[in-house]
Amino acid sequence: MIDHNRAFWGLLAAAFAAVFSFAAAILVGARAHAHDWYPIECCHSLDCAPVTSTSWIAGAAFDATGKAVAGAPRLVVTTRLGTAVVPDDLPRRASKDNQLHACMRPGPSGQMTIMCIFIPPGI
Repeated sequence: MIDHNRAFWGLLAAAFAAVFSFAAAILVGARAHAHDWYPIECCHSLDCAPVTSTSWIAGAAFDATGKAVAGAPRLVVTTRLGTAVVPDDLPRRASKDNQLHACMRPGPSGQMTIMCIFIPPGI
């Protein structure tokens, strides 16, 4: 004799597992696709993201005696990961989608550190 109640719950569990697996595959695939052009040396643990805002802060430089003197303004970028100052000597890379992107992760002091920055062509 067939236990229809047990068969129904087994079928429901299988359908739920299939829907969950499909949704997970779409989410993982979309996330991987968003980062498919970021170089591996920049994007450990998916730490690259489009820049959501930029600002400038007054720069500081030091003379030979260690005294602070005015320096060039410094770019500050914010992504979904946080905010960081772009080092003056950080190599700029070409953005593949004409948007500004930054790869950053927490440094030893807890402040975000820029690993790579991607600038649109012509900027």
